[in-house]
Amino acid sequence: MTKGWAGNREHRYYFFLNKYDDIAFTRCPQCNRKTTKERMFCLIIHVDPKNLFSFNKSCRFCADCGLIIVKKTELENYLADICEKHYPDILGNDYLALGTINRALHRKVKQGNLDANTIIQCFIPFIGHKIFETCGGWQPDKFSMGV
Repeated sequence: MTKGWAGNREHRYYFFLNKYDDIAFTRCPQCNRKTTKERMFCLIIHVDPKNLFSFNKSCRFCADCGLIIVKKTELENYLADICEKHYPDILGNDYLALGTINRALHRKVKQGNLDANTIIQCFIPFIGHKIFETCGGWQPDKFSMGV
């Protein structure tokens, strides 16, 4: 764990927003081990200009690397549903996954018992955001096709 922009709080986990609908990353894209498992995380998402959302989500997780993998379409569908119902003026705005929050605080957020300042003071920031590029699945050998 490292310390950084969020004051003296320790950062935990790396975050990867999986933009590929057809790739589940059952192998960790960072260490290439078959160690990713499903795990629930309470994510804190910031939506421009000044909106915070707590999202309890099942994610792929590599415990060896500390990498949380979230499907982009699932996250964006969740944000679109919430914004459509309650905040139509921010629908389609830029967003950023900031970190995680413990379940007890997530429940208080859902009940409306926590303000944004308390959430900002209590969430655990990500160490960083990762980007992995892939061709996606099996690719033919260009030499065997006579190219």
